Formats: sequence, structure tokens, C-alpha cells
Amino acid sequence: MRMQLALGGISVSCVLLIGGLGCSKAAQPPPSTPPEPAPVASDVNGLRPGEIGNEYVGREDQSDPANKSDTNTTTGGDPDAAPPPDEGLTTAKVHALANAALDELLDPDAIRLVTPALPTEWPPTSGKVMVLAYPLEPMPTGVAKYRCGPAVAKVTISVADGTVQAEKVAGKRKSLGTIEEQRTRVDDPIFAAEQALIDVVAGTRKPRKAHYLLERYIKWIDAYANVGKDVTKRQSAFVTFVREPL
Repeated sequence: MRMQLALGGISVSCVLLIGGLGCSKAAQPPPSTPPEPAPVASDVNGLRPGEIGNEYVGREDQSDPANKSDTNTTTGGDPDAAPPPDEGLTTAKVHALANAALDELLDPDAIRLVTPALPTEWPPTSGKVMVLAYPLEPMPTGVAKYRCGPAVAKVTISVADGTVQAEKVAGKRKSLGTIEEQRTRVDDPIFAAEQALIDVVAGTRKPRKAHYLLERYIKWIDAYANVGKDVTKRQSAFVTFVREPL
């Protein structure tokens, strides 16, 4: 059991009607110049009967080789084609990397609480995020309640290449108190907040532009009050920023 927090073209058929002309064997007088045809009335849209309006301008000319699709962009194309570009570090990848490292560093069977991704400093300059792990001991109460110990490990992850560094955290062994298990949904707002933080650390998003997402960390900190207090002490500049109204 592990508590983890860190979702055509338009084809037009034209029919050419050819009038069948009967020819006799007798000599025929030379044809005279036919009179100019009478103008055909237009409809209210300025189109004559039989014309097509609103043509599909974006339709490709398939007779032009330059417009034919590359086989690499179609299903069943070149099997040796390069894969699509990597989507970068995501919240799910951060937790997968962190928990793999924690399983090696700590007892993999022990219950622990892992924080959401946090910045290693604020404002971010190192290009890294981190998580903290707290040991949990079940309480003999019959409910999902645990005695929480102080942080025992930290995992740092580079947002550029996913490099992982795990280390144990030294400090006082005093208990942080008790916490109750919080059910985490797949669409929990904290996941969007973590992704926003990863983007900020990567330099692809400005902190103030992401503030409305980052402030969702407050709900997590308040829900895990005892751990939240410890995180606030360690992340005072970041927590101050997310609590600051803009």
C-alpha cells in the first residue's frame, strides 16, 4: 500500500450532355452563324444555374505530386520513421521516477507519503524539482489513520533530461503527528498544479501566468496539515508565492 500524490474535399460529378444530331446524305447548306445566346438569369446569389458556389478552397490537387501526402504521416507508413518528439517531463513521469528511486533507497514495502513535486528553490534556477518522502505507521484504530514521521528521503529530478538523485534526509526523528488518508482522484487539481510547476521550472511558463494553477498547492498543504507545516518551512518562499493573491 502506498499513498502517493504527487488525466473533404467536395467531390463534384459533372455530366456532359451531348445532343445526338441526325445527318442525312443530302448536301446541306453551309451553317450560318448562330445568334448570340440570350443571357441567362442569375439567382439571388449572383450564380447561374448549374454553377457551384462556396468552393472548397483547401482541397488539394491530387494530380500534383507535390501535394501528395508523405507516407510517414499516414497509418502504416515507413516503420523506420522517427518517433514523434518527446512530450517532456510530466507529473506522472516525476512520480514514477521518484518512487522507483525511493524503492531502492528505502524499504519498498514500508508505507510512505510522497509529496507533490516541489521546486528545489524559488524562484527556480536549477531546472530541477523534488519530492519528499515521509514514513507512515498505521494507527490501531481500524480507520485509515497514520502516525507520520519526519521526512526521511528527498528525490531530485532534472526537468531537462529526467536525471534522478535520491538521498536520505537527516534531522530530528520527532513524529509530526497523525494524518488521515486522503482519497486522490485521477483529475485531482494538484496534478495540474504540479505540471504547471514543472513547466515553470523548465522555463516554458512564467510563474505569474501559472499562479492560478500553482495556488492549488494550498489545498494539499492544508489537507495534510502536519506534513503541510513541514513543507511550508522547507518551501517558505514558494508557499508564500502561491498564497499571495494576484
